[in-house]
Amino acid sequence: MRKLLTTLFHIHFCSSFLHGSLLRTWTSREGSKFEASMFKIQNGAVSLKRENGKMLKLRLDQLSKEDQAYVKNSPFAESKGVLKGAGH
Repeated sequence: MRKLLTTLFHIHFCSSFLHGSLLRTWTSREGSKFEASMFKIQNGAVSLKRENGKMLKLRLDQLSKEDQAYVKNSPFAESKGVLKGAGH
């Protein structure tokens, strides 16, 4: 039973990580900070899911330089077309 629970925990954790459901602090270009998880990357924009469940779609240039780099270095950025249409 313990092994089953450990396995289920690892599956849940990996699934959460792969689907971007881990919250992090994001910063806008203007310096506003907010908590959200990366939900989707597509055509030079990132969709973020806030803690309250509301979705927020931002062009990469609306994020701080650090967050732009975080998105671009995401394991899913290349396959999701994040650089396409991002002006790079």
